[in-house]
Amino acid sequence: MSAKRICIVALFVGVALAVYVIESAVPVLLPVPGARLGLANVVVLWLVFVEGGGVKTAFAVFFVRVLLSGLMFSGVSAALYSFVGGLCAFAVEAFLASAVAKNRIAAIPVGVCAAIFHNVGQLVVAAIMLGGYAVFVYFPVLLAAGAVAGAATGLCVYLLLGSSALNRLSRL
Repeated sequence: MSAKRICIVALFVGVALAVYVIESAVPVLLPVPGARLGLANVVVLWLVFVEGGGVKTAFAVFFVRVLLSGLMFSGVSAALYSFVGGLCAFAVEAFLASAVAKNRIAAIPVGVCAAIFHNVGQLVVAAIMLGGYAVFVYFPVLLAAGAVAGAATGLCVYLLLGSSALNRLSRL
């Protein structure tokens, strides 16, 4: 990875961490315990959709952001939930974004699918850590919360993809 690419990754990690910290400080608007919008994922999903950023840069930003936020704010257990959920979401984002030819409007359904798979990944971790599958009764609630959160994230990415200044930045 070139020095220029490292600087770009660091810039986007900083933005994603700042969004994560701000979102953590704001009271949750969703009436679901533990649910958040996951707005830090806007940075990653936007990078998946832009040509200059690409999947490799998006994965680097996701990985470093989860690592740093886990070390600084949430601890190992929460970082594990975040990493597995984020990995599931990232795999879905990368696959679906390539399948839809990175059409701008597709950011919304891709965001919804990614958020749902993020919740599935977290439920799998919870089932393993707790030694049972009872946590999956929470899935319908998380499915609805994931749809709302993913639509919000996807809408943010849709709007950002329309920004000519950000699109120029992606070609650095």
